[in-house]
Amino acid sequence: MKVKLKEFIIKPSLLCTANCSTCLSRQTLHKNLVKTRQLSLKEWKSIIQEAKELGAKRIIISGGEPTLFEQLVELIKFSKDIGLFVAMNTNGGVINKKTAKEFLEAGLDSVMISLYSYKFEVHDKMKGKIGIWKQAIEVVDIFKHLKEKYPHFLLATQTIITKDNYLHFGEILEFHDKIGFDMIYISYLEGDHKDRKELLSINNIDIFKEKIPGAIDYFNKKDKFILFGIREKLNSLFNINNISNNQYSCGIYRNKDVKCNIPNYFMVILANGDVHPCSMIEYSHEPVIGNLFRKNLKDIWFSTQFQVFRKKLFSDYEINYCKYCPMHLHINFLIKKNNKNKLIKKQYNLLKYKFYIYKISPKLCKVLEKLYKYINRIA
Repeated sequence: MKVKLKEFIIKPSLLCTANCSTCLSRQTLHKNLVKTRQLSLKEWKSIIQEAKELGAKRIIISGGEPTLFEQLVELIKFSKDIGLFVAMNTNGGVINKKTAKEFLEAGLDSVMISLYSYKFEVHDKMKGKIGIWKQAIEVVDIFKHLKEKYPHFLLATQTIITKDNYLHFGEILEFHDKIGFDMIYISYLEGDHKDRKELLSINNIDIFKEKIPGAIDYFNKKDKFILFGIREKLNSLFNINNISNNQYSCGIYRNKDVKCNIPNYFMVILANGDVHPCSMIEYSHEPVIGNLFRKNLKDIWFSTQFQVFRKKLFSDYEINYCKYCPMHLHINFLIKKNNKNKLIKKQYNLLKYKFYIYKISPKLCKVLEKLYKYINRIA
């Protein structure tokens, strides 16, 4: 089995300025780990350098809230200087004009700001903090104006579909477009399969699907290639991999016949040095593949424990939490064309090729898309 690291998430701060109801299990883990020894900037640099040597091309700085890490600008600059694409996930709660500019000057390529509703009261409720919607909107505006000076930069947003926001899903997308985002990420809810407080019911899912055509209609005046991508991605929501509405309503996103190769090219590194083979471990809390205070990254990446974990994903052995993982289902789509931005230009050109191939044969288009993804992961 060939393994080559392509991208990785680091979490330099496990503290957070929000208290999201959709993040409770992860919060429990982070609150326990924040009391332990944390990686220093020097140690993070060594780890990132080693990840680069293992083949990594992309680093995602997340959390917690990554902007609480005091030496974040230096971390971004170092990652960019060694040739990585540097992305960051944030709620926008503590960013201002000064820090935003510092991030971009250091080389930040992309930021994804979580924005769950166009209604401040819904977003603040989901985030568990009054006023955080207003802060996020102000940060979006700051980055939007900085894009003119830093054309390499991509401004993205992320929304999780829950009972709190599914009824105005179309309005959320319209709002995201109007305030200046380049790309939208839509996520299924993770980690709620036990309590099922925020997961959509079967009836909720049926109603949500009925709203998809209306959500697509808003984008009808977009460039035909961008519209093609939006239509394809939105129509896939709650409609993929033979998962039933009943399974979705229970937080089940994967059948046994859907194989996962994410740990072959991806991992997550926490501030306490723990290495996770995928994002779901923050909810299951196991297995931790290794700790960077005890082993180096290369040894952990090629360790017997990591290899055994990968093989189990391709066997009949069912790892209990895998069926609750939606990592392979989350979607993203471009909503703005920008020839000055290399990433956006690349995404746009792929949409053009896909559009014309789809017109010839939808089946061929799906086959070539799978092949393209496979080649990117093993290259």
